[in-house]
Amino acid sequence: MVHRDLGTGTFTVLVTAALPLTRLIAVRSGRWLVDARSPDPGELERFSSLPRVAGALSAASWTFAGPFVFFLFNGPAGYKIGTGGARQVVAVFMGLAYGALIGSLLTYLLSERELRPILSSALGTQPERWPPSMGVGARLILVWLAVAGAPLIILGYYSYGLPLFLPPADRSPIIVQIGLALMTSCLLTFVIGLSVFTFAGRAITAPIGRVREGLRRVAQGDLVVEVEVGEVGEIGLLQAGFNQMVRAMREREHVRDVFGRHVGTEIATRALETDSGLGGERCEVTALFVDVIGSTQLAESTDPTGVVSILNDFFDAVVRTVAGEGGIVNKFQGDGALCVFGAPVTQADHADRALRAARALTEALSVLDGIATVIGVSSGEVVAGNVGALNRYEFTVIGDPVNEASRLCDEAKAHPGHVLASGTTISRASDERSCWKPVGSITVRGRSKPTELFEPSAS
Repeated sequence: MVHRDLGTGTFTVLVTAALPLTRLIAVRSGRWLVDARSPDPGELERFSSLPRVAGALSAASWTFAGPFVFFLFNGPAGYKIGTGGARQVVAVFMGLAYGALIGSLLTYLLSERELRPILSSALGTQPERWPPSMGVGARLILVWLAVAGAPLIILGYYSYGLPLFLPPADRSPIIVQIGLALMTSCLLTFVIGLSVFTFAGRAITAPIGRVREGLRRVAQGDLVVEVEVGEVGEIGLLQAGFNQMVRAMREREHVRDVFGRHVGTEIATRALETDSGLGGERCEVTALFVDVIGSTQLAESTDPTGVVSILNDFFDAVVRTVAGEGGIVNKFQGDGALCVFGAPVTQADHADRALRAARALTEALSVLDGIATVIGVSSGEVVAGNVGALNRYEFTVIGDPVNEASRLCDEAKAHPGHVLASGTTISRASDERSCWKPVGSITVRGRSKPTELFEPSAS
Protein backbone atom coordinates (compact mmCIF):
# COMPACT_ATOMS: atom_id res chain seq x y z
CA MET A 1 0.00 0.00 0.00
CA VAL A 2 2.81 2.36 0.87
CA HIS A 3 4.64 1.64 -2.40
CA ARG A 4 1.46 2.11 -4.45
CA ASP A 5 0.73 5.43 -2.76
CA LEU A 6 4.37 6.41 -3.22
CA GLY A 7 4.24 5.69 -6.96
CA THR A 8 0.91 7.48 -7.42
CA GLY A 9 2.03 10.52 -5.48
CA THR A 10 5.36 10.73 -7.24
CA PHE A 11 3.72 10.53 -10.67
CA THR A 12 1.20 13.22 -9.74
CA VAL A 13 3.87 15.61 -8.50
CA LEU A 14 6.07 14.98 -11.56
CA VAL A 15 3.28 15.71 -14.02
CA THR A 16 2.00 18.80 -12.21
CA ALA A 17 5.51 20.22 -11.75
CA ALA A 18 7.16 19.47 -15.09
CA LEU A 19 4.47 19.81 -17.76
CA PRO A 20 3.21 23.37 -17.08
CA LEU A 21 6.72 24.76 -16.81
CA THR A 22 7.81 22.97 -19.98
CA ARG A 23 4.73 24.23 -21.80
CA LEU A 24 5.41 27.80 -20.65
CA ILE A 25 9.02 27.66 -21.90
CA ALA A 26 7.91 26.13 -25.19
CA VAL A 27 5.29 28.84 -25.80
CA ARG A 28 7.74 31.66 -25.05
CA SER A 29 10.58 30.23 -27.14
CA GLY A 30 8.29 29.34 -30.07
CA ARG A 31 6.70 32.75 -30.52
CA TRP A 32 8.23 32.99 -33.99
CA LEU A 33 6.10 30.01 -35.07
CA VAL A 34 2.93 31.82 -34.07
CA ASP A 35 4.11 34.97 -35.89
CA ALA A 36 5.00 32.89 -39.01
CA ARG A 37 8.45 34.40 -39.33
CA SER A 38 12.05 33.22 -39.37
CA PRO A 39 13.60 32.97 -35.89
CA ASP A 40 16.54 35.09 -34.83
CA PRO A 41 19.64 33.31 -33.41
CA GLY A 42 18.49 33.77 -29.81
CA GLU A 43 15.03 32.34 -30.46
CA LEU A 44 16.51 29.48 -32.42
CA GLU A 45 18.91 28.61 -29.63
CA ARG A 46 16.16 28.74 -26.99
CA PHE A 47 13.81 26.62 -29.10
CA SER A 48 16.48 24.02 -29.84
CA SER A 49 17.27 23.76 -26.13
CA LEU A 50 13.70 22.65 -25.30
CA PRO A 51 14.55 18.90 -25.26
CA ARG A 52 17.40 19.55 -22.83
CA VAL A 53 15.17 21.78 -20.69
CA ALA A 54 12.39 19.17 -20.67
CA GLY A 55 14.86 16.44 -19.71
CA ALA A 56 16.35 18.59 -16.95
CA LEU A 57 12.88 19.42 -15.60
CA SER A 58 11.98 15.75 -15.62
CA ALA A 59 15.16 14.86 -13.69
CA ALA A 60 14.57 17.75 -11.27
CA SER A 61 11.00 16.62 -10.70
CA TRP A 62 12.14 13.12 -9.84
CA THR A 63 14.94 14.45 -7.66
CA PHE A 64 12.86 16.83 -5.58
CA ALA A 65 9.44 15.22 -5.74
CA GLY A 66 10.71 11.77 -4.75
CA PRO A 67 11.94 12.69 -1.25
CA PHE A 68 8.89 14.91 -0.73
CA VAL A 69 6.43 12.14 -1.54
CA PHE A 70 8.43 9.56 0.38
CA PHE A 71 8.46 11.56 3.58
CA LEU A 72 4.87 12.65 2.96
CA PHE A 73 3.71 9.06 3.20
CA ASN A 74 6.47 7.84 5.56
CA GLY A 75 7.33 10.90 7.66
CA PRO A 76 9.60 10.84 10.70
CA ALA A 77 6.60 10.65 13.01
CA GLY A 78 5.12 7.63 11.29
CA TYR A 79 8.18 5.83 10.06
CA LYS A 80 10.94 4.52 12.29
CA ILE A 81 14.23 4.30 10.43
CA GLY A 82 16.17 1.35 11.78
CA THR A 83 18.45 -0.95 9.91
CA GLY A 84 15.58 -2.23 7.81
CA GLY A 85 14.23 1.27 7.39
CA ALA A 86 17.59 2.61 6.25
CA ARG A 87 17.86 -0.23 3.75
CA GLN A 88 14.41 0.57 2.40
CA VAL A 89 15.17 4.31 2.22
CA VAL A 90 18.34 3.66 0.19
CA ALA A 91 16.54 1.19 -2.07
CA VAL A 92 13.66 3.62 -2.70
CA PHE A 93 15.95 6.52 -3.46
CA MET A 94 18.06 4.41 -5.80
CA GLY A 95 14.86 3.50 -7.62
CA LEU A 96 13.92 7.19 -7.80
CA ALA A 97 17.35 8.06 -9.16
CA TYR A 98 17.03 5.38 -11.82
CA GLY A 99 13.57 6.65 -12.65
CA ALA A 100 14.97 10.17 -12.96
CA LEU A 101 17.60 8.92 -15.40
CA ILE A 102 15.13 6.96 -17.54
CA GLY A 103 12.49 9.68 -17.39
CA SER A 104 14.83 12.52 -18.33
CA LEU A 105 16.42 10.50 -21.15
CA LEU A 106 13.07 9.48 -22.64
CA THR A 107 11.77 13.02 -22.27
CA TYR A 108 14.83 14.38 -24.09
CA LEU A 109 14.71 11.86 -26.94
CA LEU A 110 10.94 12.12 -27.49
CA SER A 111 10.98 15.93 -27.33
CA GLU A 112 13.84 16.11 -29.79
CA ARG A 113 12.05 13.77 -32.17
CA GLU A 114 8.92 15.91 -32.10
CA LEU A 115 10.83 19.17 -32.61
CA ARG A 116 13.15 17.83 -35.32
CA PRO A 117 10.87 18.68 -38.33
CA ILE A 118 10.33 22.23 -37.06
CA LEU A 119 14.04 22.83 -36.52
CA SER A 120 14.89 21.33 -39.91
CA SER A 121 12.51 23.68 -41.70
CA ALA A 122 13.82 26.68 -39.72
CA LEU A 123 17.49 25.88 -40.22
CA GLY A 124 17.23 24.97 -43.90
CA THR A 125 20.62 24.73 -45.61
CA GLN A 126 22.46 27.11 -43.31
CA PRO A 127 24.68 24.95 -41.09
CA GLU A 128 26.25 28.04 -39.56
CA ARG A 129 22.89 28.72 -37.86
CA TRP A 130 22.66 25.29 -36.28
CA PRO A 131 22.77 25.55 -32.48
CA PRO A 132 24.82 23.07 -30.44
CA SER A 133 23.16 19.75 -29.65
CA MET A 134 24.02 16.43 -28.03
CA GLY A 135 26.26 14.34 -30.26
CA VAL A 136 25.99 10.70 -31.22
CA GLY A 137 28.69 9.61 -28.75
CA ALA A 138 26.99 11.29 -25.79
CA ARG A 139 23.64 9.74 -26.73
CA LEU A 140 25.14 6.28 -26.95
CA ILE A 141 26.68 6.62 -23.49
CA LEU A 142 23.43 7.95 -22.00
CA VAL A 143 21.38 5.14 -23.53
CA TRP A 144 23.88 2.54 -22.31
CA LEU A 145 23.88 4.12 -18.85
CA ALA A 146 20.09 3.95 -18.70
CA VAL A 147 19.81 0.42 -20.08
CA ALA A 148 22.85 -1.26 -18.53
CA GLY A 149 25.09 1.09 -16.54
CA ALA A 150 22.59 2.22 -13.90
CA PRO A 151 21.19 -1.33 -13.37
CA LEU A 152 24.77 -2.52 -12.84
CA ILE A 153 25.26 0.11 -10.13
CA ILE A 154 22.03 -0.92 -8.43
CA LEU A 155 22.92 -4.60 -8.70
CA GLY A 156 26.38 -3.92 -7.26
CA TYR A 157 24.84 -2.07 -4.33
CA TYR A 158 22.33 -4.85 -3.61
CA SER A 159 25.10 -7.43 -3.88
CA TYR A 160 27.45 -5.86 -1.35
CA GLY A 161 25.77 -2.83 0.19
CA LEU A 162 22.67 -4.52 1.54
CA PRO A 163 24.57 -7.11 3.64
CA LEU A 164 26.23 -4.23 5.47
CA PHE A 165 22.83 -3.28 6.89
CA LEU A 166 22.34 -6.74 8.38
CA PRO A 167 22.90 -7.23 12.11
CA PRO A 168 26.45 -8.39 12.91
CA ALA A 169 25.12 -11.82 13.94
CA ASP A 170 23.58 -12.35 10.48
CA ARG A 171 26.52 -10.89 8.53
CA SER A 172 28.44 -14.08 7.72
CA PRO A 173 31.84 -13.89 5.94
CA ILE A 174 30.54 -15.98 3.06
CA ILE A 175 27.67 -13.56 2.35
CA VAL A 176 30.06 -10.62 2.52
CA GLN A 177 32.57 -12.32 0.20
CA ILE A 178 29.87 -13.28 -2.30
CA GLY A 179 28.53 -9.73 -2.21
CA LEU A 180 32.04 -8.32 -2.69
CA ALA A 181 32.64 -10.63 -5.66
CA LEU A 182 29.35 -9.63 -7.28
CA MET A 183 30.01 -5.94 -6.65
CA THR A 184 33.49 -6.25 -8.16
CA SER A 185 32.04 -8.01 -11.20
CA CYS A 186 29.44 -5.27 -11.60
CA LEU A 187 32.11 -2.58 -11.26
CA LEU A 188 34.36 -4.23 -13.86
CA THR A 189 31.40 -4.73 -16.21
CA PHE A 190 30.45 -1.09 -15.75
CA VAL A 191 33.96 0.15 -16.55
CA ILE A 192 34.33 -2.20 -19.54
CA GLY A 193 30.89 -1.30 -20.90
CA LEU A 194 31.53 2.42 -20.51
CA SER A 195 34.88 2.06 -22.30
CA VAL A 196 33.36 0.01 -25.12
CA PHE A 197 30.52 2.45 -25.73
CA THR A 198 32.89 5.41 -25.51
CA PHE A 199 35.11 3.79 -28.13
CA ALA A 200 32.06 2.90 -30.26
CA GLY A 201 30.87 6.50 -30.07
CA ARG A 202 34.25 7.79 -31.19
CA ALA A 203 34.38 5.18 -33.96
CA ILE A 204 31.18 6.75 -35.32
CA THR A 205 31.79 10.42 -34.60
CA ALA A 206 35.44 10.55 -35.76
CA PRO A 207 34.77 9.62 -39.43
CA ILE A 208 31.61 11.74 -39.44
CA GLY A 209 33.70 14.61 -38.08
CA ARG A 210 36.14 14.21 -40.96
CA VAL A 211 33.25 14.33 -43.42
CA ARG A 212 31.94 17.48 -41.69
CA GLU A 213 35.37 19.07 -41.95
CA GLY A 214 35.45 18.16 -45.63
CA LEU A 215 32.04 19.77 -46.13
CA ARG A 216 33.26 22.91 -44.38
CA ARG A 217 36.22 23.11 -46.74
CA VAL A 218 34.00 22.52 -49.75
CA ALA A 219 31.72 25.35 -48.59
CA GLN A 220 34.82 27.57 -48.55
CA GLY A 221 35.58 26.65 -52.17
CA ASP A 222 38.15 23.87 -51.67
CA LEU A 223 37.24 21.19 -54.23
CA VAL A 224 40.49 19.24 -53.87
CA VAL A 225 39.61 17.82 -50.45
CA GLU A 226 38.91 14.10 -50.08
CA VAL A 227 38.25 11.95 -47.01
CA GLU A 228 39.81 8.57 -46.43
CA VAL A 229 37.38 5.69 -46.84
CA GLY A 230 38.18 3.57 -43.81
CA GLU A 231 34.91 1.66 -43.38
CA VAL A 232 32.90 -0.89 -45.33
CA GLY A 233 29.49 -0.18 -43.81
CA GLU A 234 27.18 2.83 -43.81
CA ILE A 235 29.94 5.20 -42.73
CA GLY A 236 32.15 3.97 -45.56
CA LEU A 237 29.30 4.60 -48.00
CA LEU A 238 28.99 8.11 -46.55
CA GLN A 239 32.73 8.74 -47.03
CA ALA A 240 32.71 7.34 -50.56
CA GLY A 241 29.59 9.35 -51.37
CA PHE A 242 31.30 12.52 -50.16
CA ASN A 243 34.32 11.90 -52.39
CA GLN A 244 32.04 11.14 -55.34
CA MET A 245 30.13 14.37 -54.71
CA VAL A 246 33.35 16.41 -54.62
CA ARG A 247 34.58 14.81 -57.84
CA ALA A 248 31.28 15.68 -59.52
CA MET A 249 31.57 19.25 -58.24
CA ARG A 250 35.13 19.47 -59.60
CA GLU A 251 33.94 18.27 -62.99
CA ARG A 252 31.04 20.73 -62.94
CA GLU A 253 33.37 23.57 -61.95
CA HIS A 254 35.76 22.58 -64.73
CA VAL A 255 32.89 22.64 -67.22
CA ARG A 256 31.79 26.02 -65.88
CA ASP A 257 35.34 27.35 -66.15
CA VAL A 258 35.88 26.10 -69.70
CA PHE A 259 32.38 27.14 -70.72
CA GLY A 260 32.89 30.56 -69.15
CA ARG A 261 36.14 31.04 -71.06
CA HIS A 262 34.32 30.34 -74.31
CA VAL A 263 31.12 32.32 -73.86
CA GLY A 264 31.75 34.53 -70.81
CA THR A 265 31.17 33.97 -67.12
CA GLU A 266 27.76 35.65 -66.97
CA ILE A 267 26.38 33.74 -69.93
CA ALA A 268 27.83 30.46 -68.65
CA THR A 269 26.25 30.99 -65.24
CA ARG A 270 22.91 31.83 -66.86
CA ALA A 271 23.05 28.73 -69.05
CA LEU A 272 24.00 26.41 -66.17
CA GLU A 273 21.40 27.77 -63.75
CA THR A 274 18.46 28.07 -66.16
CA ASP A 275 17.09 26.12 -69.07
CA SER A 276 15.57 28.92 -71.11
CA GLY A 277 15.85 27.14 -74.46
CA LEU A 278 15.57 28.99 -77.73
CA GLY A 279 14.14 32.49 -77.99
CA GLY A 280 14.76 35.73 -76.18
CA GLU A 281 13.27 38.84 -74.62
CA ARG A 282 13.26 42.51 -75.47
CA CYS A 283 15.55 44.77 -73.47
CA GLU A 284 17.48 48.02 -73.64
CA VAL A 285 21.23 47.59 -74.13
CA THR A 286 24.29 49.37 -75.40
CA ALA A 287 26.39 47.56 -77.99
CA LEU A 288 30.11 48.28 -78.34
CA PHE A 289 31.92 47.02 -81.40
CA VAL A 290 35.73 47.05 -81.53
CA ASP A 291 37.72 46.04 -84.59
CA VAL A 292 41.32 45.91 -85.79
CA ILE A 293 42.27 48.20 -88.72
CA GLY A 294 44.20 46.56 -91.53
CA SER A 295 43.90 42.99 -90.36
CA THR A 296 44.42 41.72 -93.92
CA GLN A 297 47.78 43.48 -94.20
CA LEU A 298 48.66 42.29 -90.70
CA ALA A 299 48.03 38.65 -91.67
CA GLU A 300 50.04 39.10 -94.89
CA SER A 301 53.07 40.70 -93.24
CA THR A 302 53.18 38.64 -90.04
CA ASP A 303 53.52 34.90 -89.55
CA PRO A 304 50.42 33.14 -88.11
CA THR A 305 52.01 32.67 -84.68
CA GLY A 306 52.71 36.37 -84.45
CA VAL A 307 49.15 37.22 -85.55
CA VAL A 308 47.73 34.95 -82.85
CA SER A 309 49.96 36.59 -80.22
CA ILE A 310 48.89 40.10 -81.30
CA LEU A 311 45.20 39.16 -81.31
CA ASN A 312 45.50 37.54 -77.89
CA ASP A 313 46.92 40.76 -76.46
CA PHE A 314 44.13 42.69 -78.18
CA PHE A 315 41.33 40.46 -76.89
CA ASP A 316 42.86 40.34 -73.41
CA ALA A 317 42.71 44.13 -73.17
CA VAL A 318 39.13 44.13 -74.49
CA VAL A 319 37.90 41.47 -72.05
CA ARG A 320 39.54 43.09 -69.02
CA THR A 321 38.28 46.58 -69.84
CA VAL A 322 34.73 45.53 -70.68
CA ALA A 323 34.46 43.26 -67.65
CA GLY A 324 35.71 46.10 -65.47
CA GLU A 325 32.59 48.07 -66.44
CA GLY A 326 30.23 45.13 -65.95
CA GLY A 327 29.77 44.32 -69.64
CA ILE A 328 30.21 41.05 -71.50
CA VAL A 329 32.13 40.17 -74.63
CA ASN A 330 29.30 38.48 -76.48
CA LYS A 331 31.43 37.06 -79.26
CA PHE A 332 34.77 37.32 -81.01
CA GLN A 333 34.33 37.88 -84.74
CA GLY A 334 37.66 37.25 -86.43
CA ASP A 335 39.71 40.28 -85.43
CA GLY A 336 36.77 42.11 -83.79
CA ALA A 337 34.57 41.75 -80.73
CA LEU A 338 30.93 42.53 -79.95
CA CYS A 339 30.51 43.74 -76.38
CA VAL A 340 27.14 44.20 -74.67
CA PHE A 341 26.10 46.24 -71.64
CA GLY A 342 22.67 45.67 -70.08
CA ALA A 343 22.18 41.99 -70.92
CA PRO A 344 21.91 39.26 -69.74
CA VAL A 345 22.14 41.20 -66.45
CA THR A 346 19.96 44.30 -66.53
CA GLN A 347 21.85 47.56 -65.98
CA ALA A 348 20.07 50.90 -65.75
CA ASP A 349 23.32 52.77 -66.55
CA HIS A 350 24.39 50.57 -69.46
CA ALA A 351 25.07 53.62 -71.69
CA ASP A 352 27.46 55.21 -69.15
CA ARG A 353 29.25 51.90 -68.68
CA ALA A 354 29.73 51.39 -72.42
CA LEU A 355 30.98 54.95 -72.98
CA ARG A 356 33.47 54.66 -70.12
CA ALA A 357 34.64 51.32 -71.53
CA ALA A 358 35.10 52.88 -74.98
CA ARG A 359 37.30 55.66 -73.61
CA ALA A 360 39.26 53.21 -71.47
CA LEU A 361 39.74 50.87 -74.43
CA THR A 362 41.20 53.72 -76.48
CA GLU A 363 43.98 54.07 -73.91
CA ALA A 364 44.44 50.35 -73.27
CA LEU A 365 44.71 49.47 -76.98
CA SER A 366 46.93 52.41 -77.89
CA VAL A 367 49.91 50.79 -76.17
CA LEU A 368 49.70 47.62 -78.28
CA ASP A 369 52.35 47.39 -80.97
CA GLY A 370 51.51 46.49 -84.54
CA ILE A 371 47.77 47.20 -84.58
CA ALA A 372 45.31 50.08 -84.68
CA THR A 373 41.70 49.73 -83.60
CA VAL A 374 38.34 51.42 -84.09
CA ILE A 375 35.33 51.46 -81.75
CA GLY A 376 31.62 52.06 -82.36
CA VAL A 377 28.95 52.44 -79.65
CA SER A 378 25.15 52.43 -80.04
CA SER A 379 22.14 51.98 -77.76
CA GLY A 380 18.56 50.85 -78.20
CA GLU A 381 16.13 47.96 -77.95
CA VAL A 382 17.26 44.46 -78.90
CA VAL A 383 16.15 40.90 -78.47
CA ALA A 384 18.56 39.09 -76.14
CA GLY A 385 18.40 35.33 -75.95
CA ASN A 386 19.45 32.00 -77.39
CA VAL A 387 19.71 31.57 -81.14
CA GLY A 388 20.52 28.36 -83.00
CA ALA A 389 19.16 24.81 -82.97
CA LEU A 390 17.74 22.77 -80.09
CA ASN A 391 20.92 20.73 -79.81
CA ARG A 392 23.25 23.73 -80.11
CA TYR A 393 22.60 27.39 -79.55
CA GLU A 394 24.34 30.47 -78.20
CA PHE A 395 23.37 33.62 -76.38
CA THR A 396 23.38 36.73 -78.53
CA VAL A 397 21.70 40.10 -79.01
CA ILE A 398 19.91 41.00 -82.24
CA GLY A 399 18.68 44.44 -83.15
CA ASP A 400 19.40 47.78 -84.76
CA PRO A 401 21.95 48.96 -82.10
CA VAL A 402 24.23 46.04 -82.96
CA ASN A 403 24.16 46.87 -86.66
CA GLU A 404 24.63 50.57 -85.97
CA ALA A 405 27.62 49.94 -83.70
CA SER A 406 29.23 47.90 -86.47
CA ARG A 407 28.62 50.67 -89.02
CA LEU A 408 29.99 53.31 -86.63
CA CYS A 409 33.06 51.14 -86.21
CA ASP A 410 33.67 51.37 -89.98
CA GLU A 411 32.97 55.13 -89.97
CA ALA A 412 35.42 55.65 -87.06
CA LYS A 413 38.30 54.77 -89.39
CA ALA A 414 37.90 58.23 -90.98
CA HIS A 415 38.03 60.04 -87.63
CA PRO A 416 41.26 60.85 -85.78
CA GLY A 417 40.17 59.37 -82.48
CA HIS A 418 38.89 56.15 -84.08
CA VAL A 419 35.98 56.12 -81.56
CA LEU A 420 32.38 57.06 -82.36
CA ALA A 421 29.18 56.86 -80.33
CA SER A 422 25.63 57.42 -81.52
CA GLY A 423 23.40 60.24 -80.33
CA THR A 424 20.98 57.72 -78.79
CA THR A 425 23.76 56.44 -76.53
CA ILE A 426 24.72 59.95 -75.43
CA SER A 427 21.05 60.79 -74.74
CA ARG A 428 20.75 57.74 -72.47
CA ALA A 429 23.95 58.58 -70.56
CA SER A 430 24.24 60.85 -67.55
CA ASP A 431 27.76 61.17 -66.10
CA GLU A 432 29.50 60.37 -69.39
CA ARG A 433 27.56 62.89 -71.45
CA SER A 434 29.98 65.72 -70.64
CA CYS A 435 32.98 63.63 -71.78
CA TRP A 436 31.82 63.43 -75.41
CA LYS A 437 31.40 66.08 -78.10
CA PRO A 438 29.34 66.10 -81.32
CA VAL A 439 31.16 65.70 -84.63
CA GLY A 440 28.26 65.84 -87.09
CA SER A 441 25.90 63.19 -88.38
CA ILE A 442 25.69 60.60 -91.15
CA THR A 443 23.20 58.17 -92.58
CA VAL A 444 24.83 54.80 -92.13
CA ARG A 445 24.37 52.04 -94.65
CA GLY A 446 21.12 50.18 -94.20
CA ARG A 447 19.36 52.96 -92.24
CA SER A 448 16.99 55.69 -93.40
CA LYS A 449 17.43 58.09 -90.47
CA PRO A 450 20.67 60.01 -89.86
CA THR A 451 22.80 59.15 -86.86
CA GLU A 452 24.35 61.84 -84.73
CA LEU A 453 28.05 61.19 -84.10
CA PHE A 454 29.98 61.86 -80.92
CA GLU A 455 33.60 61.27 -79.99
CA PRO A 456 35.52 61.65 -76.72
CA SER A 457 36.28 65.28 -75.86
CA ALA A 458 39.94 64.46 -75.36
CA SER A 459 40.20 63.55 -79.03
